[in-house]
Order: sequence, then structure tokens, then C-alpha cells
Amino acid sequence: MEAGTKRRLRVWDELRTAYIEQLPYMDPGTLLYRRRNYSFDENQARQVGAKRAGILRSVWAILAQDYDILELNEPLWVRRWTALLPYVLAVRVRRLLFRRPITVVAYAMENNDIPAAIGRMLPYAGAIASRIARLLFPIIAGQYSRIAFATREAQENYELLGLPSRVERTTIWPIPTRCDCLGALEKQPEVLFLSTLEPHKGIDLMFELWRSSEQVRGAYGYKLRVVGKGGLEERVVNLAAEIGDVIVEIDPPRARVHELLRRAKIVLLLSQPHRYWKEQVGLSLTEGLAHGCTIIATGETGLAPWLADHGHAIVDASSPPSKLAETLRARCETPVDPHAVLSSLSGIDGRLVADRWMANGIIVGN
Repeated sequence: MEAGTKRRLRVWDELRTAYIEQLPYMDPGTLLYRRRNYSFDENQARQVGAKRAGILRSVWAILAQDYDILELNEPLWVRRWTALLPYVLAVRVRRLLFRRPITVVAYAMENNDIPAAIGRMLPYAGAIASRIARLLFPIIAGQYSRIAFATREAQENYELLGLPSRVERTTIWPIPTRCDCLGALEKQPEVLFLSTLEPHKGIDLMFELWRSSEQVRGAYGYKLRVVGKGGLEERVVNLAAEIGDVIVEIDPPRARVHELLRRAKIVLLLSQPHRYWKEQVGLSLTEGLAHGCTIIATGETGLAPWLADHGHAIVDASSPPSKLAETLRARCETPVDPHAVLSSLSGIDGRLVADRWMANGIIVGN
């Protein structure tokens, strides 16, 4: 390690393949993770040196390892407070014992009022649990030095919930660069859904939309390709067989995902409101951009303002299938030129810009 380079420890609760692909371009450091996301590649994780660790091992690393910057998950990820609270406590202990500064950072995307969502989830103890969450949040968040937000909506959400003023913050859109896998652009008439197969991703609405899109399927020759895995796999396969012009691929390898993104003209994600969940960004949306795709998404995603400003289609999540069919028809007839999509992207991936800002407080290259 070069002289003056800041040593970094990342303690992430969950790891997925898309994060692993970005790690070689981030500032070097040690990465510990506790859980594997549904999209996880063991070989890739091994190649980047990621190590699986439980809560106790991670606490020990926070206390004992030599580092300057500690990156934790965002403080509003309440479902992971059982891990985050011990980590934050370990930070407090280390600061008291060693009397040396530690820069604690996070990359934050949560755009939902989580304490309010907790109140809706728990019919009996909801009000008490929501109040506790509102009291704990600024205490936990106050242990962080810097938080980089993926969207303006996420930053506004944190500030409304009481993010302490001493925490440095900025918003850096998670706009990707052109994917390295792209050669000559050879887009096919395909609409691609790429996500978990769960109700809140708008699965039923998507199929209703496709039923209502005879012109797209007939005159324009488009096919719908549904790619992912999750609790609705069987339902998706059955609906696809019933409707026709729908291709389903369950959990394909990562190389196949890139191939499908290269082919698709349209990436579709009709995220729906949920009592405790809101689409933060939508990985398929940023991956679609990186491959020159036109995006159709609902206003639920925190990326909606950026997409609308750059010619993509943002629809209301409550729109009826007939209204959505009009949008789909218009976009299939006249998609955003793939070269224009790629030209709108960042010179450096927004997540990497955020990674560097978290280390030194300076925005470079975005």
C-alpha cells in the first residue's frame, strides 16, 4: 500500500454479484459480509477477497483491525439493526479506547419513511416500535462521519427523519458508465424485465400490460423476456405460457444477463407501493442504462427524476394497463437512441464517485 493511502474496512451485511463487479474499481480494503443476496457468485466473491463473517467476527474486526475508514451499511436499514447496532457500539468502544479518529461512512439509498412503515407492519405494537425507531435513528446515524446518497429522495428522507447536521452528506446519482461488454450495438425488439419475481415488482401489472399491447406484439414484433427468480416463479411461467410472446428465464448466469441486456431495446420495471418497501433505485434500471436501453419505470424509483430528465418514460404506479400500453407502444415505436442513452452516462460510475467521496470528501469525475 502506498504511503498516505487510507486503510479501509468494509463490513456489509449482504453481498450480491453487482457489488462484487464494482469492487475491483473501488478503493482497496478488506471486505467482510454476513449474508448472500439471491444474485451471488461464489467464485467472483473469492476473486475479490471477500470474506464471510458473522456478527461477532465483524465486531472483533472493527475493534482490532488497523484501518482509517470503516464502511457500514446505511443506518436506515432497520431490518439489519441487529447487526448494525453491535457494529456501531464497537465503533464507540474503539474511539474511547484508542482515542484516534475513525471515519465511518455509508452509501445510502433508503427513500421510505421506515419508522412509519414499521407502524403499518405491526398492528398491535406498531406505534411503540415506530417511536423507538424514530428515537434510535439519529443516535445511530450520528456515529457516521459521511453518508453518500444515491438519490435526492433518499437524502431528503434522512433529513426529515433527523439526520444530525454534523454528518457530512451529498447526493451522487448512481449513473453507470457504458458496460465493458458492449461492442457494436445490435438491439432486438425485446422488452426485458430483470428483477426478483415478487409482487412488489409489478409482475401481475406487467402481464396485464402485455395482454393489452397487441400492436407492440403484432405490428412491431416485440417479445417480452422475464428474467429473475423468486416466489412467483411458477405463476410467471404459467402466465407466460397462457399469453404467448413471453420468454421466461429463471436465474440465468451473469454472462447471460449481460447478453440479454445487450439485446433488449426496452427495460421495464413497474415497481409498486408496498406497506414497508419502496423501490430505492432498481438495479435493472442502471444496468439497462449501461447497455443503451430505453427505460420504462414507475415513479416509485428514486431514479425517476434523472430518468425523466434524460428522455426515459416514468409512469404512475397506479396507472391502468390501458394507459401503460400507450406508453409502451410509444416507446417501442420510438425508443431513445441507444447511442444517446450511452452518451448521457457518467465518465465514472456514480457508485465509484461516491466511494471516493466517502474516503476524502471530494467529488471527482461525475
